[in-house]
Amino acid sequence: MSDEHLATEHSEPPNQEETARALYARAVRLLARRDYSQQELRQKLAQHQEASPEVLDAVLLRLQAERWQSDLRYAQSVIDKRTHQGYGRKRMMLELQQQGIQRELIYQLLEKNDAYWTEQAFKRLRQYAGVPQAEQVNPKYIQRLQRHLYHRGFTHEQIRAALEHWLADLPQVSWNPPLLDDGLNASASHH
Repeated sequence: MSDEHLATEHSEPPNQEETARALYARAVRLLARRDYSQQELRQKLAQHQEASPEVLDAVLLRLQAERWQSDLRYAQSVIDKRTHQGYGRKRMMLELQQQGIQRELIYQLLEKNDAYWTEQAFKRLRQYAGVPQAEQVNPKYIQRLQRHLYHRGFTHEQIRAALEHWLADLPQVSWNPPLLDDGLNASASHH
């Protein structure tokens, strides 16, 4: 064979079957390490292979059929991990939506009563702030705790209930701090 023929032979793009095999093998390697949402896996595979959307769709369908990839399993693992890390429902919903998980599936998986999420907020608060001490209970510190829980994805109602529970552990609070009102302005009677 001539050098010209070899150069032409090596410059031809792989056919769709070869591309599909390469994509599938790469996906299995990725999924053997951790779960991916379908959207996340699609993005990863598209970076490394020149593949038509049809070939990519076929590979993703095969991975789902063979149970290598599952948005349900991925979402549940994210929820378990984030719950353990002390995050709230709102934060998890946003993260899962950004990963392309369908809203109905997210709601189904996060459907727990408000008491459950309030208990998670309280656990996070205890982990973050410990047992309340009288010197900590001031409007500025309470605001800091509220912000922390809010950024973790808890609702105002859950934060209020968690703080009330947390403050109940404090012996003889000499004043009643406002919780999540229009601001945390101490009343004039406390000056």
